[in-house]
Amino acid sequence: KTPLASALLSTLELVKKNKMQSSSAGTVLILFTDGKANQPLHEIAGADPSVTALKELKPICNTLKDQLSATIVFDTRAGRRENPLGIELAEMLSASYIRLPKATAHEVVDIIGNKAKIIR
Repeated sequence: KTPLASALLSTLELVKKNKMQSSSAGTVLILFTDGKANQPLHEIAGADPSVTALKELKPICNTLKDQLSATIVFDTRAGRRENPLGIELAEMLSASYIRLPKATAHEVVDIIGNKAKIIR
């Protein structure tokens, strides 16, 4: 199971804490995920956990994206096609979407470095 909403809430708390303690230029979120959100914060009896988890993600992503300078979603899901769930997550975060199976380690480092340069 993937507690993605929980992870993003923890990220939001960390970003807010960092903003209060630091005068950094900004925060870049690098998220490696298969895009699956199937463990909701709050289970609803009779409801599909994946549907509930996705609904929970939307307000969290809206709040989080306003706190970030940039976000990159690396989609780790294997396969030949783009992952609709990974793309939707990237859209909710206003993030760049990169399919990891197509990226080499050097490309990942370059992508992250280029995003970091943008916010400096």
